[in-house]
Amino acid sequence: MAVRQELSNAVRLVGTCLQMCPAKQMRERESGNDFSIFEAADMGSSPSRRPRLDPRRAVKKYYRSTVDSQFVPEDIRPPAVLTRTLDFLLSEEVLGRADVPFHEVYAFVRDRSRSVRQDFTVQQVQDSVAVEAFERIARFHIVSCHVLCEESSLRYDDVQNTEQLSNCLITLSQLYDLHRQQGRGCPNEAEFRAYDLLLNFHDPQYIGQLLRRMPPAVLKSDQMNLVLRAYSAFTLRNFRRFFLIFESASVSSVLSACLLNRQVVQIRIEGLKVLNKMGRKGDMLPASYLQRMFGFNSIEHGVDFCTQLGIPVVETDGYPHMVLKQVAVSEPSNQRSLVRRSAMLDAVLNGRHAVHDCIRHRDHIS
Repeated sequence: MAVRQELSNAVRLVGTCLQMCPAKQMRERESGNDFSIFEAADMGSSPSRRPRLDPRRAVKKYYRSTVDSQFVPEDIRPPAVLTRTLDFLLSEEVLGRADVPFHEVYAFVRDRSRSVRQDFTVQQVQDSVAVEAFERIARFHIVSCHVLCEESSLRYDDVQNTEQLSNCLITLSQLYDLHRQQGRGCPNEAEFRAYDLLLNFHDPQYIGQLLRRMPPAVLKSDQMNLVLRAYSAFTLRNFRRFFLIFESASVSSVLSACLLNRQVVQIRIEGLKVLNKMGRKGDMLPASYLQRMFGFNSIEHGVDFCTQLGIPVVETDGYPHMVLKQVAVSEPSNQRSLVRRSAMLDAVLNGRHAVHDCIRHRDHIS
């Protein structure tokens, strides 16, 4: 796995910008009408007037650095301002906007939090303030990958979200190692090491390397225990055990379950292939059994999944049944149409306030 060095040899500087958005960028964006609804001033009783940028809500946009890029102190926010900026981005005022679709919330927070990460990096801030900031941003990307998994690719790009989450976890791994070398621990290290494993289930070599250099206390943590049990079920293709762990995690460790949900489509496909080879041609399995075995949201969800794989489903005694060995399972080249949010997770993440709480607080194991 390619490792991006976010804490590379950047020129050490100290930011002096005390606003969430530098004055120069604010002027340019105001004149170009380049700002989000979350940054607009309240128009009050005159909604027909041209929207204005609110200096108190404006947040620095992300601009990709190039070889010729030069960062100057007045454009860089110091850690205290970056923390205040994240407090705004991950607040109820932004995440809880009921009049704005979550994919628009996501696009705004993704861009502005990326700029926050960039300002931490160019200043080489490596203390507990930076650790907490990267942890909060990583949680946002994890929750988003579940909430938006059914959105069209025009509204949400899972590859890009995974890339940004991976970058956060890489930086956190470096920060955790640095803090340990300095004799300081990080209270949430086990949580985010576990997310790193969950994000890389399909890379056994990387997981092996990660486990070999993992501190014993982290390896023995409840978070890691959950993930290793899920990984064992995943690699052994113990389908029922995997979905029992997933069901348990949906209540006890919501963010872990959000990442586990990324694996369920492939697990279901492989499980249905196995079932399709069992028994005699024409034998039938009730769809209710498939729902229990593979954790489908409903019987209808299971039937739709089978149908998309080309598996015959017939009504017998008023109930749908999967017909075995009639055809080979046809795995679609693009699995996006098979992706669904988990109903169990949706019940927990019921409302924007729950999303907000998941990002603010450490993932729990009960």
